[in-house]
Amino acid sequence: MQKKSGTYTVYYKVKPKSDDYSESDTYEINENIIAPKKVNLSWTNSSPYTYNGKNQGPTAELDPTEIVSGDKVAVEVTGDKKEVGDYVAKASLSGDDAGNYYIAKKEIDFKITSKELSVIWGTTTFTYDGEEHKPTASLSGIVKGEEDLVSVSVAGEKKEVGNHTATATLAGTGKGNYIISEGEDTKAFSISQAKQTVKTAPSAVAGWTYDAKSHPLVNAGVV
Repeated sequence: MQKKSGTYTVYYKVKPKSDDYSESDTYEINENIIAPKKVNLSWTNSSPYTYNGKNQGPTAELDPTEIVSGDKVAVEVTGDKKEVGDYVAKASLSGDDAGNYYIAKKEIDFKITSKELSVIWGTTTFTYDGEEHKPTASLSGIVKGEEDLVSVSVAGEKKEVGNHTATATLAGTGKGNYIISEGEDTKAFSISQAKQTVKTAPSAVAGWTYDAKSHPLVNAGVV
């Protein structure tokens, strides 16, 4: 008699009841198969997961009513991931009696998506001084401990008077796990006209006496 699943071959031979007969040859009847029992998993899958700097992935549980009483069987899930991307988690059985069962659905897809970051913009109003200007920017929402892995770069610096737009993009080795929140990657800024200052005011020239010639009446100032 066999209990575990597997393929078995049954043999038989005839034993004599008396010394008047010899023992027969051994004969093979056929192969007998005890098929493993199918079990279903209850998957807990919160996909898509949001990047959090830790390994994430689905978990699974066996239906205890599908396991023969007394059998030692457990389910293990591998495939947890940390980085943003598309993945497949795989389940397998373990335990002394795992070979007597098989999983109906042992793989499941999941994905990890980028974590959103907020952009904190600096000053957006400037006065013309002949130099290029743009707003500064910093990030909020980076996973603790990864501040050195991702930063923000700002483009769109301008020199001339007018209304302009700056654009923020992510930089650094960890930028692939983050994304700037929608609508926060651009910022309007302006450069206004500079006010002229008078260093030396114009002054009147007095003391001329008519002589039929042209004479300057004002000393030019300096701005």
